[in-house]
This record gives sequence, structure tokens and C-alpha cells, in this order.
Amino acid sequence: MNIYKQLIILLIIALLPKTVKSQVKSPVDVIIDNHSVKLKGKFYAVEDKEGSFPTLILLQGFTGNDSDVLGLGKQLVQSNINVLTFINSGVAPSEGLFSFNNSLTDIEAAYQFVLKPENITKFNIDTTSIIIGGHSFGGGLAMTYAITHPEINQVLSISGNDWGENFKEYIRNPAYKAQIDASVERRIKSGKAKFETGGLPSEMVADGIDRINPSLYLKRNAGLLAPKKNLLVCGWNDNVVSIDRYILPLYRELQEKEASQVKIKAFQDNHGFSNTRNELAKTIVNWINEYQEP
Repeated sequence: MNIYKQLIILLIIALLPKTVKSQVKSPVDVIIDNHSVKLKGKFYAVEDKEGSFPTLILLQGFTGNDSDVLGLGKQLVQSNINVLTFINSGVAPSEGLFSFNNSLTDIEAAYQFVLKPENITKFNIDTTSIIIGGHSFGGGLAMTYAITHPEINQVLSISGNDWGENFKEYIRNPAYKAQIDASVERRIKSGKAKFETGGLPSEMVADGIDRINPSLYLKRNAGLLAPKKNLLVCGWNDNVVSIDRYILPLYRELQEKEASQVKIKAFQDNHGFSNTRNELAKTIVNWINEYQEP
């Protein structure tokens, strides 16, 4: 009897580490440090599987949310793809002040986060397959970041804005300018966003359009994006980032620059892809897996 009890105890001890591990479920709350500015994020980690996995840094739309982006974190992790998403500087509940330039340094902080040895081990990150992507505001910023970072070779834009072209429209179209200014003002008054001085669209334009970060002009920088693996996702019914004004011109310019690895996928859906999220997830999974090293 005593031997039997000892065997039972040993068996429980042997199984205990696996039991504890299975109780830690994605997503995991994380804090990303951007020069002492704390960004709140979530990491959807592939669990209970051996090996290392591709990792998508998935950028939020403007002001975003504190959970997921179009439900992609939850879906992609089931297909063995890690997903890190976070809230930009100046957007509650993250710290700091919002601006385009601060958002770009946020991406760099997130990139360095996934390269930390302890996080590579903890989340089983394949450092040869780190993808930058995003939705709406985040989609355009993902491509902007990739323009000045040659180490990023796989970029995903989901209804991402060409912010350079957007600023041209902001200057040209008074009705559009009023719409954007009102939207920004609502977020400021609600306490959702705090802008850095000079970071408002109206302030950026007043300071001179020639002083706007040149990498925000995606079409103008198509030659730097052309060598990369680009996926442009768009919605035919998207009235926020229209296919005609922003997506197709960039796609055609990439083709003009002989981009051999650019793909475009259009869904019969709106800016939020509310009706096609399963198909959207499958498209992204297939695209990421297509470019994995053997």
C-alpha cells in the first residue's frame, strides 16, 4: 500500500508542470516599454506545441481597443501564429502622448519586445518570421515603418491608409478636414486620446506639409516596399479607406516598381470586415505560411 501511494504521489508531481502550464491561456497581458512610456498590450501565444512560430505584430486602428484587432489574434493563434497587439502612446490605457512619430517608435518598441531573449523563449518566437501588420491607421503605419526598416521583409496592411495621400486630401477638401478634426476632437474630449503638441493633423499641416515625415507617403516610397512581401487587404464597401483612392494606386505603383511578392485581396465588406472575418483570417494565415522558410 505504501509503495502504491508513493507511485501515485510521484505521478501527480510529474504531471503538475503540464497542468500549471495549461492553465495559462492566451491572451497574456504584456507591457511594452517605449523609452519609459508604458504601452499596454496582449500577446496571443501558440500553446502546448513544440517548436517556434511566426509572430505578427498587429497594429491597432486609431485609438484601437484593449483586446484584439478584428478578432485576428484569437483566430491566428489557432493556426500556429503568435500575435502581439498593443495600444499606442497617448491612447488610454497606455501612457504618453499621441503623434505619428510616437506611434512609429511604439512599433520599434514592440519589435524589440519580441526580440528579447526571455520573450523568444516564453512565447516560442521564430525570429526569422516576424511580420508587421495592422488595420486602418495601423495598416498604413505598418508600411511606413517597413519603408525605413529593411530588416522587415513581410508587411500586412488591412484597409491601411496612405497617410501622405490622406494629408493631401485633408488640405484639398474642407469637408473632409472638418470631419477629421471633429473625430479627433471627440476622442480628446472623451479622454481617450492625448496628443503631443504639434501632433494634431491641423497642427502638422499648419507647420508645413513639406515637414511631414516623408515615409508616411507610401506610394512615393513604393520602390522601398517593392522588395518586401506585401499583402494589401481591402473592402469593396469601405467608405473610410476606399479602394479607388488609396489601395489600388499603391498596388499599381508597387507593380510599376516590379514588386514580385505583392498580393491584393478584396472582400465584399466594409471597413470593419464585420461579415468576412473568418475569410480574412484564412487569407492572412495562408499568406504567412506561404512565405515560411522550409
